[in-house]
Amino acid sequence: MSGVLVGTRFAFFLTLSLVFVISCLSLLQIQGFYLVSTSWRNEQNTFADTIILNSMLVVIAVVAWLSNRETERSLQRARASEVELKKERNLLEIKVEERTKELRQAQLEKVTQLYRFAEVGRLSSSLFHDLVTPLSLISLNLEELNNKHQQEKIADMRALLRRAIQGTKYLETAIKTVRKQLQNQDAKRIFSLNKEIKHILKLVQHKMRGMNIKMVFSSTDEIKIYGSDIKFSQLITNLLLNAIDSYENFSGEKSKREIIITLNRQKKMIVFTITDFGKGIMKED
Repeated sequence: MSGVLVGTRFAFFLTLSLVFVISCLSLLQIQGFYLVSTSWRNEQNTFADTIILNSMLVVIAVVAWLSNRETERSLQRARASEVELKKERNLLEIKVEERTKELRQAQLEKVTQLYRFAEVGRLSSSLFHDLVTPLSLISLNLEELNNKHQQEKIADMRALLRRAIQGTKYLETAIKTVRKQLQNQDAKRIFSLNKEIKHILKLVQHKMRGMNIKMVFSSTDEIKIYGSDIKFSQLITNLLLNAIDSYENFSGEKSKREIIITLNRQKKMIVFTITDFGKGIMKED
């Protein structure tokens, strides 16, 4: 009972003390120095003896109850701690998973941005050629317009001016297309798929001419959607460059060196296809 009420060390100390006292009394009794009265053995039991026995049982029961209560409380605290630990572990796993997704998304965005710069670098020669051509056209038309005498026909002057304006519009379109490739925005708006595809075709047409590739684009009507025109432009550029690269070092039939692009509306879906007849992708890739 002292072990339950006080502590284990106190119970061991009390036990050793009792053993020492009982041993001493026994030695004294054996040596005759201490006489024990045994007259109580001949006395008859009384109700007081029953009270004492019952009191001892009650004390033992109370001590056992106190011990069990403390044990149950300790178990409850342990179970509650286990539940809290599980919750914290689950929250930690969720946080780690969310953080991992954020890091992967950030890494993917960085890689995508680097890829866009690499693609623009690959198209730089074509881009410079496409910019120089309309600049030369504008310069020649403006120079010829400047050399025209006042008696020249106004119609001829307007034609020269119109060609110069067309060249500037082409420059504006090319610059806007390149800017879209470099931007990393997610602004959404209503835009024409046909116009975006035509802009990209102008951007890569010099590279196609250099590889003797014919481009065929067909669409039933103009299709507009709501979304990110920048991301759509980047997607189409990647697909077209892949199709063009399929003809690199390709010795197939010249009549098949073409890329067919179709854009159609089918019920509630928009179907966009790019078909090439190049060497394809190796099985190991």
